[in-house]
Amino acid sequence: MLKTPAVWVACEFSEMRAIRTWLKDIKAVPHKQVYISSYWKKGRSEDQHKIEKRLDSDAFEKTLR
Repeated sequence: MLKTPAVWVACEFSEMRAIRTWLKDIKAVPHKQVYISSYWKKGRSEDQHKIEKRLDSDAFEKTLR
């Protein structure tokens, strides 16, 4: 019996984007089964990271519609 996985990931921003794409496009894990978040971005301050994280999240959400 094949079960749908639940995935939880926390990592650096660039790695998060690569893992998120892999889960969505290659592994076809339903978005509702995935929690993925970046906690930092190399070369960015915490405030810069938060802004880029929000913009990236908004753009990714639009690909799910």
